[in-house]
Amino acid sequence: MELETMTKELQKAFEHWKDVYETGCNDPFWADGTNLNLIRNHIIYYKGKLEELCREFHFKTPSVFSKETPVKVSEDFLAADGKYCAKERLERLRRFKNPPKREVPVQLCLF
Repeated sequence: MELETMTKELQKAFEHWKDVYETGCNDPFWADGTNLNLIRNHIIYYKGKLEELCREFHFKTPSVFSKETPVKVSEDFLAADGKYCAKERLERLRRFKNPPKREVPVQLCLF
């Protein structure tokens, strides 16, 4: 990938991380923390690729490269101002991760 593309992708990843951190996301199956850590991994990837490109072609690293990489957050983190009520989302996540046990009926023998 070219330097300009990688720089734009890194900037978009930083903006996406900030947006999810502040307002949450609409993922019904994963907490915001899981998504934040995934975006963080993208930031680390783009920074690594940018560093590699700049070193290989003797370019100066773009200014976005010097932004601090976001810290890893708890996988269960929920944004305070998310679009869903945090309590309801947390309960939905718990049900998804630990579904209620259902009794399986015994099959009847046909022969």
